[in-house]
Amino acid sequence: MGTGESHLAFEDNASKEDPGKVERLEFWTRPLNNPVAAAAGGLHSFLVIRTNDTKHHRLEKLVDGKIHVRVIDRVKMEITKRPQKMQILKAARIENLRSGLHLRTIRRWARRHEGDYDVHSANCHRMATDVWNKSVANLKFKISVPQTGLSYIASMVGIGASTRIATSKRIVIRDSSEDDEKVQRDIEWKEIKLEIKERINRYRQYEREKTSSKIFGILL
Repeated sequence: MGTGESHLAFEDNASKEDPGKVERLEFWTRPLNNPVAAAAGGLHSFLVIRTNDTKHHRLEKLVDGKIHVRVIDRVKMEITKRPQKMQILKAARIENLRSGLHLRTIRRWARRHEGDYDVHSANCHRMATDVWNKSVANLKFKISVPQTGLSYIASMVGIGASTRIATSKRIVIRDSSEDDEKVQRDIEWKEIKLEIKERINRYRQYEREKTSSKIFGILL
């Protein structure tokens, strides 16, 4: 709204000269889909990148170990931000980014994090933070990895251990659609079910060992 024809022409010419040049970078977080994990304060981190062709790209690492990049509707995202409890942790305009930063460069940095997924040492926060810190030019914009304490505790008690899965080194490019959120929810639900199964097995093992100890004590 309020955009003149000459401005549109300028944007079009800019994209033709250097398509994919990054003009704005945002670091987002949202609660995890699992209500128990969300209640404990667990968050998911991702980046939103605006390029000079006026497109917005969402980049994130999911529990399948892959890097997902897709074009999104930024206006729709702003509308759903409050209901979904999403927030922008940090934002950097072009003057605060590395000179000549390009989307393909960000994707290359992200690709280095593709492969294993671990709830503490190889998660969404580490990928997003690493790419963010490589992208900004000013030291005051650099950030620390979010939730390292929480993810460390989760790792120590065995949460997420079953999600350490190796994948092929490739970035998945997908169009924006409602199916994307469903895929992500399905992946997280599989993780939760595996985690519950592990916990049940550990509890059963504990009960068996406790019973064996009691029987051994009686025999003595």
